[in-house]
Formats: sequence, C-alpha cells, structure tokens
Amino acid sequence: MQSTMTSEEAQAWEALLNWCGWALYHTPSADDVANLVAERAVFAEPPFTEIAPAGSRELEQVLVRAGEAEDGAADLARAIHLDHTYLFRMTGQSKTSPYESVYRTDEAIMFGDTLFDVRTRLADAGLRVDSDLNEPEDHAGLEFMLVGTLMGRGAVDEARAFASEHLLVFAPVYLENLRRRAQTDYYRAVAAICADALARLAVVLKAEAVEQIDVTRYAVER
Repeated sequence: MQSTMTSEEAQAWEALLNWCGWALYHTPSADDVANLVAERAVFAEPPFTEIAPAGSRELEQVLVRAGEAEDGAADLARAIHLDHTYLFRMTGQSKTSPYESVYRTDEAIMFGDTLFDVRTRLADAGLRVDSDLNEPEDHAGLEFMLVGTLMGRGAVDEARAFASEHLLVFAPVYLENLRRRAQTDYYRAVAAICADALARLAVVLKAEAVEQIDVTRYAVER
C-alpha cells in the first residue's frame, strides 16, 4: 500500500528532486545559465523556499548578481563550467566523486555492486541515461531523478525503499564534500539545496539509510 500524499505534494517533490538531479548530473550550458538567470524568481517560490530555503536564497542571490552585471550570465556560465570540471571530472583532486560505488566499496572504486541495482531500478522506471561519457549509472544526479520520478508517479513506497537503500547511505557525505570543495557560490548553493531536500524527504517518507558508512573515511576539508 502506498503512503498517503496529495498529488500536489507529489508533483512538488518531483519538480524539486528532478531539478536537483539535473543540477548534479548535467553540465549547464551558456543557454542553461542564461535561462536560470532569467527565471531566477522560481527559487523564491515553493517548493524551493519551503523545503530548502537557505540554499534557494543563496542560489537566487547568485543569479540576481549575474543578472545585474554586464555579461554576468556569460561570466557565471564560464565559472560554473570550470567548477563542474573540478568537482565532477577531476575527482582525484576534489574528492567529490558523485558515484555511489566509491562510497560503498572497500577499495573506493566505481562499478561496485550497488551500480547494478541502480541500473535495474532506472530501467524499471523507464529512465534512460543520456550521456556521451559512458559513466556509471549510480551517479547521485541520476538517483535524485529516479526518486523524483517515483514521487511524481505516486510510487511513494518505492521512492522510500530506493532512498533508504541508496541515496541516504552516501549522498549526505557526498553533498557536504561538494559544498566544501565547490569554488563557486553556484555549486555551494546547489549542494545545500540537494542536501536539505534529501533530509526533508527522509522525514516525510520516514526513511532511514540501510547502512552507515564510515564518514571519516570520505569527509574532506574546505
């Protein structure tokens, strides 16, 4: 039996979690950043302000500053691109790998056992991985999108199970590391929004991580 949740609440969660997934998984193009700047008012409205108010305010301010400056959107896009490369591609230096397997294997490597369950869950939900990089599917961004999709479909129990078995195990330490290592206010705000959304989701779903990883093994300094 599915837990009780109104369709409006489910759609709000779907929108927020899918945005989190997009922000973590995709490299924003110059057009994407220009659109964020133009539509920055969305971050001053629910569900952002209700579920992740602090990070949403930070992100709105980043976008406001970009909108007020000459060539601000283009400058922000370049800064985001550089920071994305550092945080998501140069993970040996940044220590901010977005892949679940890194946090759940003894050797801290990609393509661990959890990958295959995530791959199956994505396929069952009809989510296709759109990437030219042939990267593992247990990416935090994809996992956020999967939970968002399940919430939007009203599959609350499935969302709770997946969050408990995957996202809640590794994403809190990953997102804290992302916030600490980010070199732009943009990604610091993104990390804050995602972390607050996940924490609030756990409360709403009454979900808990099925495994406690050794946080000290992965935590980084600023």
